[in-house]
Amino acid sequence: MQSIPKAFGLVFAAVFALTGSDAAAAPSPGENHTKVSFVAEVSEVLPGAEFRVAVVFDIEDGWHTYWNGLNDTGMPTTIGLTLPRGFERDDIRWPVPERYIMGRNDMIDHVYKGRAVHVIPVKAPEEIGEGGTVTISADIEWLVCKEACLPGWKSLTLTLPVGSAKPGVSAKPSDAAPLFRWADARTPRPFKEARESVRVERSGEVVTIRAAGAERLEFYPGPGSAELYDRFNDPVAVGDTLRLRLRPGSDLPLKGVLRIKSAPPAPDPEGEPGRSPPTDPRPSFAVTAFHIESPAADEGASD
Repeated sequence: MQSIPKAFGLVFAAVFALTGSDAAAAPSPGENHTKVSFVAEVSEVLPGAEFRVAVVFDIEDGWHTYWNGLNDTGMPTTIGLTLPRGFERDDIRWPVPERYIMGRNDMIDHVYKGRAVHVIPVKAPEEIGEGGTVTISADIEWLVCKEACLPGWKSLTLTLPVGSAKPGVSAKPSDAAPLFRWADARTPRPFKEARESVRVERSGEVVTIRAAGAERLEFYPGPGSAELYDRFNDPVAVGDTLRLRLRPGSDLPLKGVLRIKSAPPAPDPEGEPGRSPPTDPRPSFAVTAFHIESPAADEGASD
């Protein structure tokens, strides 16, 4: 798990040194502007079954948290799960972010506003005691920013009953299940789902992306991506073609998320339990996004 930057770590150490055990019970600074919850998609865990948990951020208006891709200033949220013996977790499913440019093209981040749901798939082992319970803990660290930035940290726990594994029987959905459907509509899809309409080609230091019928394209460079020559202007194009120039000498693939604007916008999913979903930061966009990776060298099209 990524740790809080050193400067923030020194602040944390000073807080604990001055206040002792009371600091552990006090809310972290970031909680003044974010409400954080930990939920499961199911109301019970079945032996051998896959299920999903999620860390949910409700972010105060005007503030934002960070994606795990290209950011000049902020650090991404980190989530460490403590699972019972035999359980396995997959990677975080990061929602589609939005571009956030500061100054006159001085710095760029990719951020979340309003609500961000970080979904994590989990798989239970075949052998777990029916009739018992399963406890999963999440240690969460984040940065929330406006004019200033505040670190947040929180530990949350879920306890779920263990159901009976029967052929053809699925786990009962929880009250939070609609929230996962809302999150799915805002999560990039695998590129294989776009191959009928999206084509990626690389020639030297130029990657060309064509998306049939698109009105506007935006590309968000992900972790481990080749560096863009102009990360402010190149990743946005009106129309169906986007040309991204890479820094000379880069032998890395271009990795990230492609977001496609097409008309009409997709209708909002059925919503979230307990409240209406916040307005999409860019409601004119249909929520259509795909993970994109170019070839690492002159290998032609990505098929």
